[in-house]
Amino acid sequence: MPGAPPELYELLQAPTPAEREEKWAPFVAVVTKDIRKTCHRVAKYDDDREMDYYAFTLEKLHADDFHRLRCYVDDARCQFTTWLAVVVGRLCHDAWRETHPRDHGPDVTDRDVLEMRLRLADLIAEELDPAALADPKPGPLEEVVRRELRAALVRLLEGLTERERLLLSLWFWDDRTYLEIAQLLEYRNLGYARRAIEAVVAKLKKGLTGLGFFDSDS
Repeated sequence: MPGAPPELYELLQAPTPAEREEKWAPFVAVVTKDIRKTCHRVAKYDDDREMDYYAFTLEKLHADDFHRLRCYVDDARCQFTTWLAVVVGRLCHDAWRETHPRDHGPDVTDRDVLEMRLRLADLIAEELDPAALADPKPGPLEEVVRRELRAALVRLLEGLTERERLLLSLWFWDDRTYLEIAQLLEYRNLGYARRAIEAVVAKLKKGLTGLGFFDSDS
């Protein structure tokens, strides 16, 4: 399993549940720094929330005989650490949703709406290929670029129609399937729903390209 730490290979290839449990701790030791980094970012420097996200993430990575980890496929276009950051980011948002049920009723405040869009922007940013970012720079400068990307996505989300934002929320936030979205929004079939989502994502990427976040040919 090139690209992934050997501890992942040893964990997933262990022949018995007991042996896999033995390999779990060494794997966690290797990836904890990367997991905590993502939890820290999503928690926005709230130490208690960060630890809650970290514990939740480990629980979900361990669940169902390490089902999520088994979904990793080595791909030269995406490093294991990038794949892990996306998975952990989604799990952090899952943990947040479990403790912050969303209310779409009339008493939703402007602050609530902004928070929802910030979370949605984070999910969309994680889905975009980090390698496509124009002129990526390591360290603090890269973090600045990513914060600017998040802010730009929020502005672009404000310019979408309510239906377009609902499409993105159902796909990125609620993890609905194409079929479920087609049924909820009365598309003819799941193919129409998929193309509708792709069209909105392409619209966002076009907006980001105009702002200099992506190369024009990416």
